[in-house]
Amino acid sequence: MYIVANMVFYTCGKLHIEKITSNKNLNPLQITKLTNSNLKTYWFSKFYGNSYKYIEFDFKNSEKVFKKDIDKKVEKLTIKVHLTGITSVEIYFKLPNKLESAFDKYLDSFIENYSKEIFDLIYELNMDLNKNGFLTLPENFKFSTLILDKNSSVDSFNNSYLFRVHYFTSDKENYKKISEYYLKEKVKSENTIVEVDEDLYEATIYKDSVLWFSKEIELSEVSELLDIDSNTMNESVIYKQAGELYTDLMYKIDFKKRLQVNSNTLVEMHKINSYFLQKCNFAKLNSIENIDGLVYIQKNIEKFDTLKEIFEKSEKNYLDICEAVESNEKTQSAKTVQYILVFLTLLTIISVSQGIIDFINIDFRKEHSLEISLISKVELIILLLVVVLFIFFKIHKYIKKS
Repeated sequence: MYIVANMVFYTCGKLHIEKITSNKNLNPLQITKLTNSNLKTYWFSKFYGNSYKYIEFDFKNSEKVFKKDIDKKVEKLTIKVHLTGITSVEIYFKLPNKLESAFDKYLDSFIENYSKEIFDLIYELNMDLNKNGFLTLPENFKFSTLILDKNSSVDSFNNSYLFRVHYFTSDKENYKKISEYYLKEKVKSENTIVEVDEDLYEATIYKDSVLWFSKEIELSEVSELLDIDSNTMNESVIYKQAGELYTDLMYKIDFKKRLQVNSNTLVEMHKINSYFLQKCNFAKLNSIENIDGLVYIQKNIEKFDTLKEIFEKSEKNYLDICEAVESNEKTQSAKTVQYILVFLTLLTIISVSQGIIDFINIDFRKEHSLEISLISKVELIILLLVVVLFIFFKIHKYIKKS
């Protein structure tokens, strides 16, 4: 029996897998010292073997990753960096005894205690890929977080994931007992069968977990089944994270104060989210019908359509905000130009007035052999400055109101 946590992080990173022609290209990465790396494609793609879809990093010794003592032995740890803006983490636990009741909460304490260590792995890997030119991370929007402050803490990126728990058993009676337990608890579920490499896997699907049965459990096949799960959560994690961010920004953006973000950054963030959602749509079109039942059930149970609807409403309001920010920037730019023109005009008035005073002084001296005293000239200039500043103040109030 195995229980597996599949965590999907929305990193917003664009993977340039075409630059990686062999595993040797990945040698400069720090993580390769701890892992075996491979270029992989999805077994359920209609064009299977045609092109690579993700990089897999399989840890040689997963126990070294988790520095604190844990009450559960990690059997296997795998990280996958996908083309669709996500990085998935698969954490495998081999169970000494059968579970006969709830398993969906079995890993909650582990995820809670080690989410930082897991995220640090993801963050360092993605930054290393970015440094070596294999991945592009946007400057102002990464890990589903809009970066308004260059000194933002990495910890603020830590919530950019969804996860699902999977329980695999080769004991049919054990499978039935757990199914019956959830049935008595009136937990909504649906069943389907998935064939992987000619092996059949029965699945009972719940909102945040999946119960699996097969006569033999192969970890390589488990990883392939989790690829379906990662692809399903891919779209959901973007809708959830982007939708929440769009909603938060509607409140944070205050037009009465100096805006911390410009319209170009806001539009760029929307463009990135739209790009990866389109990549998800193309991935769905390229999938074989064999997995349609599982994907449909998972999305139906997790209320995917409701999540999508909420996202679309948030997106519409967000785009209205983007337009308002852009309009505000144009207004501010126009005001700046007005201020510059007013300043230049007043400066011209001062210069011309200074010239007039000098001219009067010369003319007065010619006629009366006297000249205007220095004090009188200073007084005239001060009076002129006071008048000019008064005019500027009045114009400033008018521009501000406009």
